[in-house]
Amino acid sequence: MKIVNRLLISILFSFGGLNANGSMFQSHIEAVPDDLCAEMSRLKVMTPANPVQCDRLRRVVFSYFDFSGTVHSNGEIMVLDAAAPAVESIFRELFLLRFPIAKARLINHYSGDDQKSLADNNSSSFNSRSVTGKSVLSIHAYGLAIDINPVQNPFVTFPNKSSGFAQYHPAAGAAFANRSNTRRGKPFRAGMSEEVVDIFTRHGFAIWGGGWDNPIDYQHFQVSREMAEFLAATPAKLATRFFSNHTKFIQQFFEACPEQASDRRLLDYSQWLKQKLGSSPKEKLLTVYRQQTRAMSLLINDFTLQASKGISCPAPVDKRA
Repeated sequence: MKIVNRLLISILFSFGGLNANGSMFQSHIEAVPDDLCAEMSRLKVMTPANPVQCDRLRRVVFSYFDFSGTVHSNGEIMVLDAAAPAVESIFRELFLLRFPIAKARLINHYSGDDQKSLADNNSSSFNSRSVTGKSVLSIHAYGLAIDINPVQNPFVTFPNKSSGFAQYHPAAGAAFANRSNTRRGKPFRAGMSEEVVDIFTRHGFAIWGGGWDNPIDYQHFQVSREMAEFLAATPAKLATRFFSNHTKFIQQFFEACPEQASDRRLLDYSQWLKQKLGSSPKEKLLTVYRQQTRAMSLLINDFTLQASKGISCPAPVDKRA
């Protein structure tokens, strides 16, 4: 009987469903029901001009640990359909790590007010809005950006560069200006994004705002704008296949080129596709798709890990420069 139990536990671990304490991870992906879509429109979380509409969004429902160690089964986040399986995998890995999440509610709960969501330490994704302080559309409007634990991972701006003065959003995030989660004589600080950058990267969200200069957005993970525009404009089935390939490409890059993997600018399935199609690296992926729809579609659908074995590791970044 003990052998059978151990085998069952081993199987559950291998499928990513069992935490070290025996807690089970539960999740599912669902389409956006009409009543929720109507509420999103009423609250202006969704707008008629948004690049993706409700039919291209998915709600991922998942289990998570909060900061007291309590398991919740009602975490939810809304993302683009193509990325939903990868997002489900991200939260499965966070659960297995016991990485705490304060809250995970749809932005509807805050009437679409991003600042209220941040202040409540809420982790979220989709919201039809512009980049903070700018007129350009946010990657959140594509359902391809995720904010995690905003208090532990604040959005930091430097409105007056000459003074060196920093502003933290939410204000409670100033307590996490020091980004070390282990400090001499002080308790371990959980929930900080540095701990999970590789998890988000391996599942396709390879751009982390913590690597930016001004602003610095520690809570924020996203795909490139080029990729977001492509995924929003292509059929859902092809976009889903693309995103799956994108994550496999990154994971293989980690295995094949561990030294270079730390420079996340090199993890780019989009560039690999353009190279295979003989297009310039500077051309937008969506433009290449419109010019070579059939060829790119075939290449995306025929992609296998074996097909990408031709990845050659570029020269590592000279860290002395």
